[in-house]
Amino acid sequence: VFVLFRRPAGPAIRSLERDGQMIATPAPTLDGLREPAMSFTMSIWVKPDTDLRVMPKESTTGRIDETGKFYAIPAGPGERGSDFARAGLAVGRNGIFVVERSHDSCPAVLVAPMRVSGWTHVAVVYRDGRPALFVNGEKIKEGLVSGKTVLSGTNSRRPPVDYVLHFPAIESLTRSAGEPPPPSRGQVYFFEGNLVPPQLLKDLEADEIKALFAAGLPASEIPVVTGLTREEGDVTALVWQSGDYALDKKQPVKVAVPVPVVVDGPWRVAFQPGRGAPAEITLPEVKSLHLHEDNGVKHFAGTAAYRRSLDVPAEFLAADRRVVLDLGRVEVLAEVWLNGQLAGEVWKEPYRLDVSEAVRAGANDLEVRVTTLWPNRLIGDELLPVENDYGLRDEHGNDPHGITKLPDWYRSGQPKPAGGRVGFTTWNFYDKDEPLLASGLLGPVKLLNPVRVRLGR
Repeated sequence: VFVLFRRPAGPAIRSLERDGQMIATPAPTLDGLREPAMSFTMSIWVKPDTDLRVMPKESTTGRIDETGKFYAIPAGPGERGSDFARAGLAVGRNGIFVVERSHDSCPAVLVAPMRVSGWTHVAVVYRDGRPALFVNGEKIKEGLVSGKTVLSGTNSRRPPVDYVLHFPAIESLTRSAGEPPPPSRGQVYFFEGNLVPPQLLKDLEADEIKALFAAGLPASEIPVVTGLTREEGDVTALVWQSGDYALDKKQPVKVAVPVPVVVDGPWRVAFQPGRGAPAEITLPEVKSLHLHEDNGVKHFAGTAAYRRSLDVPAEFLAADRRVVLDLGRVEVLAEVWLNGQLAGEVWKEPYRLDVSEAVRAGANDLEVRVTTLWPNRLIGDELLPVENDYGLRDEHGNDPHGITKLPDWYRSGQPKPAGGRVGFTTWNFYDKDEPLLASGLLGPVKLLNPVRVRLGR
């Protein structure tokens, strides 16, 4: 890999404080800190995109086949020769399991085959070394006690050796003399999907887990400071939150940032034609389309255009400020149009765009075109009369989901006849009982106004 720096590095800063608290220093490590062991909670919001390829059996000893295991919380190994282990969490659309990784073993101490779809809250509560799994606030099951001293994988100091492709010639240079090579178990994949960084908490009770889930998926965090630059000795930054900022222990600079403007409802939502949804609906507030009472909206797949007027205060357009539209969360990607002009696209966190050049003081025409995934429509189609027969197995002899005969309209290159199902696939991916995915503009939508500030020299 070649890393090419086309511009000078940012200003050398020893420290940056906000209201007396450090915000720009190296992150602390766990060295010398006391970690909770045996009794704690790992809490995380996840959205898996794939199945776990192999669901292991519950055990307190040995290793597992880790091919295709997608760890939402990876577990670093315990210390060499000790009885410590770190708990890790794997989540796929077909289930969840918990591992305890020590230097010489990695058993799956809790395994729960189940459907997991869309944003899901998962909590693993350890009490006296026994894990219990909670999904969306409900207790699913308890696991096994391995006898190890269990620590949380949320505090793993380095990835497990399985994440590294071992090259013996290089590896021999990094090991101590006489140290045996680590076991080579092949490649382990990182989590495939989306997640919010996990929390390490005390061992929570069932009602506390329910409260965590009821609080909902956390909104994307607003940054504190971005865009540090040095020009002719002056250090400037884009400041997003009010406070007293002190650069390198010098005299603090008081910064006042306007309170974010919440862009609430109502929203007019127009749907792509021919996808089973009505032409347009009105939403009092943004929420996932899969929660709507209309089946056409609930199962919609395609592009939905959210429209409303956006009022921008005149002071937001001051020369030292930027106007930023924060969409909260989007499933799955969006184009933002302001006053008939494309302002930009977003497809991952943070779903945030600088729209300073596109807005004007007062009323603006805002349109957010959100394109969703196909699963909800394919699941909805399974509620409609059957149009094709499926039963072929794949080349490996797996479950029969392939189409047995292509329809005549397809073979002759014609469009699908109107009526009936909206979608057509040659493989039957879903059934009518599959859980639906969150879909559309989820919000909360806000207008932010960070300020460019001189912090010092």
